[in-house]
Amino acid sequence: MPGAYTWPLASPPVSGSGGSDGTTADVVSPINRVTRGILTPFQRDQISDFASGSGLALAKAKILQVLGTRGDSDRVQGELPWRSDFGSLLHLLQHSNNDTVTAQLAMVYGSEAIARWLPSIVITDASVVRDRTDEGENVLSILFTFAVQESAGANVNVDSVLVPVVVG
Repeated sequence: MPGAYTWPLASPPVSGSGGSDGTTADVVSPINRVTRGILTPFQRDQISDFASGSGLALAKAKILQVLGTRGDSDRVQGELPWRSDFGSLLHLLQHSNNDTVTAQLAMVYGSEAIARWLPSIVITDASVVRDRTDEGENVLSILFTFAVQESAGANVNVDSVLVPVVVG
């Protein structure tokens, strides 16, 4: 039974927002700033080894990497032995009922993982659509709308990424 749910989460950061003393506050720390890196899904390019990018393309790749990595929980160990807590808890929803509670948990698990591991990316909206594929698989599709400000004073870029989660 298809259904759609939407939860507004946060306002996008405002470019050049001032602090209480009248100075310009940095919305994004330079350490966490999205700069340049390898894109996912991994693809070869003809110039260097793996395709790389920056800006919104890199932000999408980072989101997919975090949400696609099994994070540590009470039930299972994390996927990365050197940093088992990295990732999300979306894998815990596999074999769950495709209902409203699972949809809300998917949105929360994804939003929390992005907030924890990608502080330079602000999730502004999350929508969850429950559906069944032609093969009979139950799928939750989470659409995250996010904002990225690459440097202080720069424009805020907004985009979205669709993350499918197979359940039940």
